[in-house]
Amino acid sequence: MNENHTFDISELISTIKRHKFVISIFTSLGIALSGVYILIKKPVWAGQFQIVLQNKESNNRLKSFLNAESELSNLIGLENNDRSLETEVKILESDSVLKPVFDYVKEYKIKKGQKVQRLRYSSWVKDYLKVELEENTNVLNLEYKDIDKENVLPVINKISKEYQNYSGKDREKGIDQGLKYLEEQIITYRKKSLNSLRAAGKFAIEQDLTSFTGENVGDLEIMTPTRIEAIRVNAANRIRSIDRQLDQLERLSNDPDAVLFRGLTIPTLAKQGIYKNLDQIDLKLSLLEEKYQPNDIVISSLKEKRELLIEVLKRQTLGYLLAEKISNEAIVEASIRPEGVLVKYKELMRNALRDETTLERLEIQLQALALEKARNADPWELITTPTLLDLPVSPKKSRVLVFGLLSGTIFGIGASLIIDKKTDLIYSLDELKSILPTPFLDNIILSSNTNFEESMTLILNGKFKIDNNESIAFINIGEINNDKLEIFKKKITTFLKNKKILITKDLVKASDFDHQIILTELGSAKRSQIYTLKNQLKLQGKDTKGWILI
Repeated sequence: MNENHTFDISELISTIKRHKFVISIFTSLGIALSGVYILIKKPVWAGQFQIVLQNKESNNRLKSFLNAESELSNLIGLENNDRSLETEVKILESDSVLKPVFDYVKEYKIKKGQKVQRLRYSSWVKDYLKVELEENTNVLNLEYKDIDKENVLPVINKISKEYQNYSGKDREKGIDQGLKYLEEQIITYRKKSLNSLRAAGKFAIEQDLTSFTGENVGDLEIMTPTRIEAIRVNAANRIRSIDRQLDQLERLSNDPDAVLFRGLTIPTLAKQGIYKNLDQIDLKLSLLEEKYQPNDIVISSLKEKRELLIEVLKRQTLGYLLAEKISNEAIVEASIRPEGVLVKYKELMRNALRDETTLERLEIQLQALALEKARNADPWELITTPTLLDLPVSPKKSRVLVFGLLSGTIFGIGASLIIDKKTDLIYSLDELKSILPTPFLDNIILSSNTNFEESMTLILNGKFKIDNNESIAFINIGEINNDKLEIFKKKITTFLKNKKILITKDLVKASDFDHQIILTELGSAKRSQIYTLKNQLKLQGKDTKGWILI
């Protein structure tokens, strides 16, 4: 077919039918070569396992222990644990994890006499390993392939062990770094806490900020600025309360019973014997008043004694309140410090408390981290045990044979197309229509008399009407089958009994006839022959009615 001819599937089918022998040879050769490949190719065996990446339980426990201490978490590596699974897979493929396994495989193959001295790690990973994540999970699938069947399972087990070791390696390294960091910080903060507490104590002594209330205070921490302020406020409130009591005592001085009751509110006075004496006097008066007159000398004497005791109680109550007022005024005065002293003392105490709190937190974290180090953390979980597959993964016989069949067929078809191209023969009706210089008249079926007669009648008596006394030359192009040509000659001679006809390849002879029609067959004419015919017809200058396909 020419370059401008559109590809037609029917033409391809026709080519396959014409060259089925050639195609069958190529197909058989492809299958045979596939069979040879299967026989000589060493089988490739595979082992595989699945492992779950990232055991977060231990990290979550550590994070809770460390109370989200970002600096320590970064040092231990907890904050970096959220790296993507794709990154984790790349690390697991790297020589930092699998180099020991690669060295083992290389040494094993060298001992077996295999020339792998130049085998590089990257090539080994590419050709022998397949590491990928299960979609939408953190499950890692690993497959190892090798022609050494007996070594596949040991290698798979070693890879599994290296992965599990790797899962705990970062944890141990991080914990050791964390312990070292905490121990250093504890040493620092012990000194810092002691110094800050000493500074606060020294300042308290210099500024007379130790206990001034008469209380037994065990350490300086009690006398914080807040407590000093609380003592001052309490003393001031007590002074106001005493002033109110003194005022009431003055107003109730003519009421002995009110004075007696006021004295009872003071615990120190209530414990004295004066109240016991008053109770005894009141009891005697009650008994005597039943027997004697109110103005009896005994009763009058007891009443005078009672009034005297109440007057004594009044003076004692007044003296106690005044003494307590003076004491609280002294406390208020003692709690007053120059501006800035309490502020500075408060700052020193806050620093001491902060350093002490930090030290306690660091000690708790150190203890927690030490316990975590002592605990045996679970490695990454294997959800399938390392397994050697029962059948080799390569070569796959059915796939190789199908490939041989298809490739042989394709090469056979390609060879057929090349053969057609080299022979230059035209097998396409459409191509003949496109390059022959005259109209296509009909495709005559020689095996059918009816079809032949109908076609010739339409051709000769239709558009190209030919008179009875006119002659016709059929110009034969290509190597038409002789049998076909003889059949056509007989049929056309019978059909045109009274006409002069000629079947020839010679255009000079054909030019002596009144009419000329081109006669050809698919696969008989070459393109070069048709191009030559076109030029010759131009030189001949005689009208050609069209062409017939037989």
